[in-house]
Amino acid sequence: MEGKKRLTKEEREKYFPYELFPIRFVYPIDAKDQVVAHFQCQEHVDKYVARHNMKESDYLIWYKDDSLRPAPKPKPKRTRKSRPKPTAAEASIAEPAKKVKKTSSRTRKKTTQPVAETKSTPKRKRAPRRKA
Repeated sequence: MEGKKRLTKEEREKYFPYELFPIRFVYPIDAKDQVVAHFQCQEHVDKYVARHNMKESDYLIWYKDDSLRPAPKPKPKRTRKSRPKPTAAEASIAEPAKKVKKTSSRTRKKTTQPVAETKSTPKRKRAPRRKA
């Protein structure tokens, strides 16, 4: 069984009635019915699971002896997909330095009153260029 609980002799005989089949495989069909199968080795269990397209959450596996249990699979490392940071020389060539906006020390106060309109001066006409 999965977990730390040890089976008593009576439970072991009940769950594993066959001497040559030390692996018990159980998966439910309905709320009431379940399928129980016994296997000789882990490879046979893997073939059965692959043939029926089962997920690990769909079934339970019990082992008569813990030595039959396969070694746990290592979890894959999660890696972030990011580009490497450029070196100082590459950064100066690839991207020009960003311009920093200058902020004036004088700031206008925002008022709630509308700004009074000012008289605009008329634009002067430019004199045409003289040809030399």
